[in-house]
Amino acid sequence: MSAPIIVSQLGDVRESAREKEKSQGLPRTAGPRPLLGVVSLGLALVAVAGGVVAPIADSSGDLATQVVRGAVVVAFAIAGVTALSRRPTEHQPLVVLLGAALGGIVAVSGSLVDAHAHGTAVSAALLSLARFGEPFALALLPIAAMHVLFGIPDGSCRLSRLVVSPCGCSGQRSRCGLSGPRRSWRSP
Repeated sequence: MSAPIIVSQLGDVRESAREKEKSQGLPRTAGPRPLLGVVSLGLALVAVAGGVVAPIADSSGDLATQVVRGAVVVAFAIAGVTALSRRPTEHQPLVVLLGAALGGIVAVSGSLVDAHAHGTAVSAALLSLARFGEPFALALLPIAAMHVLFGIPDGSCRLSRLVVSPCGCSGQRSRCGLSGPRRSWRSP
């Protein structure tokens, strides 16, 4: 039988376990990982670039929507980088950065498809890539969100596993319907 987890003491327990490992002279399981830093920097750059480029790519569309979408993506990228800098040994920040990068891809792809619909000249190869990338990245976003929720310790989020399965299944079902031909919501 395990001891109950008290959320306010999680940080203290982790720090005392690290101090105990150092005092016993046990080998460190996680040292400096330069590859992780490069990957996380690349994911953060993709997310920030997607958030910044999306409103610029579709300037004739709804600018407020594009700006809010880009701001949310950039906020998640900043949160992932901040969490990674504070706790470099944990994997959650990398998953958040992966989700932010997927959001950046979705933002840019959506703005390119919308720009083409508004009459802006977009190259055929870029448009094909955007039409493939948007549903693909949107299908992977719930998976990244589920990984974030599954990574939360049981004591800090009691409903994480209860909510994730039904939401993930319904999200994937709705995504299957949206990945077909793009329908216009505006009147012709």
